[in-house]
Amino acid sequence: MPVFVGYHGTKRSDARRIEQTNFVINQKIGWLGKGAYFFEENSTLAESWALYKYGTSIEVLETVLEVPQDKIFDVSHPYSNDTRDFYEARDELIEIMVENGIDLDEEKSQLEGKVLDYICNTRGILLVRAYTYTYQENDRKDNRRLFSRFSNGIELCAKHNGIIKRKQILTSKTG
Repeated sequence: MPVFVGYHGTKRSDARRIEQTNFVINQKIGWLGKGAYFFEENSTLAESWALYKYGTSIEVLETVLEVPQDKIFDVSHPYSNDTRDFYEARDELIEIMVENGIDLDEEKSQLEGKVLDYICNTRGILLVRAYTYTYQENDRKDNRRLFSRFSNGIELCAKHNGIIKRKQILTSKTG
């Protein structure tokens, strides 16, 4: 069974609650759909993101996720079957939206997450894996909002807490 190590940066109070209980599987649609988000094997990105989002007094949790291979939807390679399936489902959803008069401009920020949620719900997928570019401090200086097409990490989106086998606070950070 594949094992992933993921890092999640958050507020200190939330990290301590998560360590004692569990992650809240977010019902807000992110770019990989609904779920708990982690940076695969990259505590630095988790810390950087949390410092940006929450300021000082953050912590990084290290998690171990185990999930059967057939419950992983991996779009990290452009020629994979999962990536092909994603684009087929995306095209179908776009057609349905157009037929129903839904404004694609209003939906485009959540479109990919909705497609992934649809795929995960219909196939019983428990983990989505994708390359990502996460803004860094230099990208945000003076409201630059720079972006790169070159990924700087891999994100994991856990759809169910049952795949999280271990979690612990890795470090204390105070920005």
